[in-house]
Amino acid sequence: MRVLYVVQRYGEDIAGGAEQHARAFAERLVARDHQVTVLTTCASSYVDWANAYKPGWSRSNGVAVFRAPVEKARNPHLFARFNSRISTAPGLRPLSVQRQWMRMQGPFVPEVVPWLQRHARSFDAVVFITYLYWTTWAGLRACAGAVPTLLHPTAHDEPPMRMSIFEEVLRAPDAFAFLTPEEAALVRERFPGSPPGEVVGIGVEMDRPGDPTPSAAASASATRRTCSTSVGSTRRRVRPS
Repeated sequence: MRVLYVVQRYGEDIAGGAEQHARAFAERLVARDHQVTVLTTCASSYVDWANAYKPGWSRSNGVAVFRAPVEKARNPHLFARFNSRISTAPGLRPLSVQRQWMRMQGPFVPEVVPWLQRHARSFDAVVFITYLYWTTWAGLRACAGAVPTLLHPTAHDEPPMRMSIFEEVLRAPDAFAFLTPEEAALVRERFPGSPPGEVVGIGVEMDRPGDPTPSAAASASATRRTCSTSVGSTRRRVRPS
């Protein structure tokens, strides 16, 4: 299969959970002889989305990566004030204001939409990871009707989930891939009638080269538990004077 992942940041030095989720899936699909491409940004920080990587094509562990530049770094202080008024305010929030919030939320990458309009049809599926960001909101709309789309929402109960703009996101893909049954239930409750989906989870590396043998790992784990118990017991015995 030819699979395209769309994610706001990508790379071995990116520590975000959703970003690591994307890289794990992409690299494992490559290991299974699928052709995997990632469309992402030049940003390395989710705080300001400042461009840090060179735009254009590169390769990472067998994955073809195309980076598009963020139009303008975000002012985190300005966004924080706007975000507190919009995402947590009770009552009606006009959709036009929410779309302004989405653009400020970012990362705002104007090249993403025309890139997808030119290239999405060359893939068997386009997979978006995390519901929250502009790249997913705009990218899902650009792919509508052109190619099968899948969204890993990585959703949790937070103020933005209550914003009506996410009706445009959580109802847009052809299917969902959830991390947990609880995440699936949250999306179903918040967006009834949304597309079908499955709980796929995410794998955990076991027995990698260089890891301790099972017996050594078990011994180390037992030592940690013993130390933790001992420290806890000591704390319970010592009383403040």
